[in-house]
Amino acid sequence: GGGYPFDYLQCSTLWIGSPVYVGHVSRDEEWLFCETAMVSGWVPSRSVSPVDERIMGFWRTQPLGAVVKDKLPVEAWRGNANLANAGVLRVGTLLPRQGGDLLVPVPQGMATGWQAVALPPGAAREFPMPLTPANVAAVGNEMMGEPYGWGGLDYLRDCSAMIRDLFTPFGLWFPRNSSSQIQVGQVRDLSYLRPPDKERMLRDFGEPFITLVGLPGHIMLYVGQFGGRAALFHDVWGSRTILPNGESGRLIIGKVVVSSLEPGIEHHQVVKEETLLNRADKMSIITAQD
Repeated sequence: GGGYPFDYLQCSTLWIGSPVYVGHVSRDEEWLFCETAMVSGWVPSRSVSPVDERIMGFWRTQPLGAVVKDKLPVEAWRGNANLANAGVLRVGTLLPRQGGDLLVPVPQGMATGWQAVALPPGAAREFPMPLTPANVAAVGNEMMGEPYGWGGLDYLRDCSAMIRDLFTPFGLWFPRNSSSQIQVGQVRDLSYLRPPDKERMLRDFGEPFITLVGLPGHIMLYVGQFGGRAALFHDVWGSRTILPNGESGRLIIGKVVVSSLEPGIEHHQVVKEETLLNRADKMSIITAQD
């Protein structure tokens, strides 16, 4: 896996407060099979708590708030000092609002209660946020530099999880995986173009902050031009290399970055024929209606 423990049996992480439907319970009651808005799979039973009709009613009727600050400890803000171990809120989380506060699940012994929690100014916004370049950039900056995590490993994001969390506050409900995400919006085929023409197509027709670029196994967001080259915001593990002994390796990036379509091209071991630019096969322009 190019120096990373890619576990294809692990699908995703669910952030705190994610609504789930429990369809099955394992014989030892240690695992629950949960259906969610984006994935279905087995979740440790200790991570799931039942809710009553009142809480379900809040979800159905109350306005929602979108968390736009990443890795925000609930107890870190004044007024929440009694919420020790309440957890960490992440960009991409939606929770019911009560006034200016969010209704957050709070551990209470072996059970879970729900409490209206005051958050720092700007930590959450009314849902959905206006889809503007400035707003998308502000939410994206919260994830900039975060380490890469396949399938939610270590409570981190991979490329498609980052895209999904980035656009959730704007009311854009993306699928979980990159191959499905690139089909959202107005899709253009790039596969028949030479690499320089692919980038020219992106520069000429791509709209910054709402244009996705896809290739098998990876997805990126076009954010404009820098130095005459297309600039992409993405969560990437690395670029393939051929080592002096002929073995395949990786020039590891391992985090959320803004890069060109040829990250690491200046490195003599990077395989020029397998850059993101060479492998890109689709671009898609998304709108608030998508």
